[in-house]
Amino acid sequence: MADPIRESIRHRPWWKRPIVWIMAVALVLRVLSVGLNNERMGWQNESLFAIPAMRLLEGKGLTLEDGRGPTAYRPPLYVFWLAGNYAIFGDRATFGPSLMQGLVSTLNVLLVYLLTRRLWRKEAPALIAAGLMAVHPYALWHDPAISYTFLATSVGLAAAYALVRLVETPKPRWAFFAGALLGLCVLLTATVAPAIALLFVAGIIGWRVPMRQRVVLLALVAAGIACTWGPWIVRNAIAFRAFVPLTTEAGLTLWYGNNPEASWRVPIKAHEDSPFPTGIRLAYPNRINDCVRREHCLDGATEVQENQTLARHAVAWITENPTAFATLTAWRLSRLWSPFLSPAKAVIGHPFIDAMISWGYAGWTLMLYASAAIGATALWRRGQKTITVALFTVIVVAPSLYALFLYFTRYRIPFEMILLAFSGGGIWTAIQATKRFRAPQAQSPATISTPPTDDRGR
Repeated sequence: MADPIRESIRHRPWWKRPIVWIMAVALVLRVLSVGLNNERMGWQNESLFAIPAMRLLEGKGLTLEDGRGPTAYRPPLYVFWLAGNYAIFGDRATFGPSLMQGLVSTLNVLLVYLLTRRLWRKEAPALIAAGLMAVHPYALWHDPAISYTFLATSVGLAAAYALVRLVETPKPRWAFFAGALLGLCVLLTATVAPAIALLFVAGIIGWRVPMRQRVVLLALVAAGIACTWGPWIVRNAIAFRAFVPLTTEAGLTLWYGNNPEASWRVPIKAHEDSPFPTGIRLAYPNRINDCVRREHCLDGATEVQENQTLARHAVAWITENPTAFATLTAWRLSRLWSPFLSPAKAVIGHPFIDAMISWGYAGWTLMLYASAAIGATALWRRGQKTITVALFTVIVVAPSLYALFLYFTRYRIPFEMILLAFSGGGIWTAIQATKRFRAPQAQSPATISTPPTDDRGR
């Protein structure tokens, strides 16, 4: 069946389509962001990403240094992206890759538009959501930085769109496509994996399609995931002779937030006699904080051994200190979802101006949360319960898992962009409700009174 919105837009010249102008504004803002902040754009260009990308171009594979063997400290997709950029712009380049990421971030505006239009079947909510994405403060500031956030946003939005299409039209191609995109999500941010497991449980229990069809479609989703995530698991099995489905830094990251020295504000206290090496604290096992090495005897350990050892010690600490673990996790969870920037960023460098920026961002975030709640309620009442639950499972669960060890704002941003589809619809719903409330009640002919007249018509 033809999409009436698509048909109405197709006959317009491209310059008369509002989404084109919204994307143009988004592109200008992102180019300005790169130009104004180019000196800071490499702030995430750490050895975790840069060294494997450069060595990949040298034909040495995903490695960190000669004699160390392969590495799996981070999911590989952004490393591949960065290697391609280094091949074009040179090793450790920042300006060129930042511009490329700004272009992809502009395309994310289109993805938000398409997702929202598919959810609401209307043009207005989609344009509102696209406008929100175009001017989203964190996207403007962070997407051009040398980090994987922009790409995780792209793949996440595309996966959300595929899930919506799969729920609307349960066809094999959408099942496989959704699975492939979910697998790519794992190759960018590993905390998506538990959310995917919950999606399968929700699909088995609550998807309103015949059981046989449900099983076939979920099997195709699993096949799509296997096609994109599977090669990484196979590569790690060959490289490390062990089952490493995600990364070899998971144990270290878990230990950061759950150890005897973990504090409220930082995962682990740094000692003057054993500081974390700036920028490479995760990339080189031999340079982990001395207190870690001294306590756990990690000298000479491989990545897999280090990962397993630190994970065991973290789990042991959690088991022995359940109250401290629950308290720290609850605090990190509150900070992760706080509307304020966390940790506080010195955006300008002036305390008062930075405080105003933080408060302004908090107001923006609260507006998004409130409008998304309105939008989700409206979709639920319209009968779109399955897709609402599915999308919120990813939006809430995937970033919340970071609260087990860290709480930075950037970890929720790729998933928060999916929330814009609900925010755009929520704002549109509120506008329509306001119009109905303000519209004068039209009087019916039966209730219209006429002045009395005498026999002469006066």
